[in-house]
Amino acid sequence: MDVDVLVKKLKALNLGLLLAPAEKNVKEGRTKDARIFLKELKKSTNIRLKLPQRHNPTFGE
Repeated sequence: MDVDVLVKKLKALNLGLLLAPAEKNVKEGRTKDARIFLKELKKSTNIRLKLPQRHNPTFGE
């Protein structure tokens, strides 16, 4: 195995280790709507976030 292949495999392994707890949370229903999270983040920090407007298309328009 050459160095490039080894680095690629290590990156994939590290990503998998980082994602495992998040995937467990999703499976157990511990998630939050992204808009709610971003609004809470905006309130708790001085970060200015501009949330995109929701687009609700109506059929027939």
